[in-house]
Amino acid sequence: QLVELLRRFKSKMMSTDETIVHLNHDIKLLNERCADLRQTYDLQAGLMKMNQQLLDQLSISSQQQLVSTNLIDKLSATIEKLHSSLEVQSEQQTFQKPSVTAKLMQSSSILQSSNHEQSKSNPS
Repeated sequence: QLVELLRRFKSKMMSTDETIVHLNHDIKLLNERCADLRQTYDLQAGLMKMNQQLLDQLSISSQQQLVSTNLIDKLSATIEKLHSSLEVQSEQQTFQKPSVTAKLMQSSSILQSSNHEQSKSNPS
């Protein structure tokens, strides 16, 4: 009976040893999974930080684009005003030219008639 008890005890010990080996293996696997999860978490934290930086840059770029668009609109309006102003000045100069030409013609006529009268009165 003692031999039987020892055999059972030995069997239980071997079973316990196997269980310990399996549990140690499971612990090793769980530690590896924890390390993988930690690495994944660190990668995700880095990606989230990078995404936040990209969002900040996008916001800054959007603001810069808005400022640039407003500046382009103002420049376009200024250019249109300058074109309009040049067209008005050009039209005014066109209208003034005939009157200047007419004045020159009138002055020329006066000079011619004055010269003609002088040549009549002074028949040198």
